[in-house]
Amino acid sequence: MKKSINFKPFKVILIITMLLLSSQVSLDKAETRTINNNINKTLDLQAMAIQLEQISLSSDTEEIFEIAHEESETLYEQYSPQVEIRNEAAMVYTQDDLWWLALAIHYEAGSNWLSDEHQLKVGNVVLNRVASPRFAGTSIYAILHQAGQYPWATSSNHPQPSARSIQNAQRLLDGYRILPDDVIWQANFRQGKNCYSIIECPRGILRTTFFCY
Repeated sequence: MKKSINFKPFKVILIITMLLLSSQVSLDKAETRTINNNINKTLDLQAMAIQLEQISLSSDTEEIFEIAHEESETLYEQYSPQVEIRNEAAMVYTQDDLWWLALAIHYEAGSNWLSDEHQLKVGNVVLNRVASPRFAGTSIYAILHQAGQYPWATSSNHPQPSARSIQNAQRLLDGYRILPDDVIWQANFRQGKNCYSIIECPRGILRTTFFCY
């Protein structure tokens, strides 16, 4: 016998999403973050995402969730922060450096719906930490293995980084920069003195990412 799935929480999200679709009101960044934060406080969206993968949805329900996904992507594109791009001299790096930086990008922003901008900012933070005197590490490997910073780094069974993660890691090692040198914090919460960039997850089922200095 199949377990009965309680769809009431999903209906709440769908109603909010459909209201956004039909509304002609232009939301600013603060209002958009308020909506996302209220939803995150009310529902455990990550648990719901896992639950969605475990159940079979009807075609009508799948269509509604697809509409919700498209709307959230529109909001992401509209409110994605402006980026400040610059090029520096290429670093002297090894294949081991490339692999570990690509792995960091893969773990932290490897989902296929996350943008290259998101991946590049994750990798840029790692390189900023390598150059920062605040962190006791002069290599990518050492930075990733510092206690309490990147818990996945100590795993003995890492996946192969995606081709896109490797490509964006190489761009950074070759001198491409998308963040100022003092942006050394990346997390799903604010930290440091202030935030340079805030990226809302385009699917709305994961948390906001803050890049702070």
